[in-house]
Amino acid sequence: MSSYLVSPCCGANYEEDTYTNCCSAVFIEETDICSRCKEHADISVEYVCDECNEWFPEPDVDYEWEDRTRENAEEAKWEEKTGR
Repeated sequence: MSSYLVSPCCGANYEEDTYTNCCSAVFIEETDICSRCKEHADISVEYVCDECNEWFPEPDVDYEWEDRTRENAEEAKWEEKTGR
């Protein structure tokens, strides 16, 4: 069984978005210069879900997302059953 990375919100594919850590702007072409403040900047990476467009800092491994979703559903069922 092979695993792959998915969005933590929907378990869907996602896109990676890079921007400057100073102004959250794009870089000037192939440099490390921020297009907004014109200073050298580090790269910040965030991801956006293809399904719901939610931003997140790190993707999940698919089987971890499936396990968490299953656990949440079981917990919701139990709470509904017990009235908690």
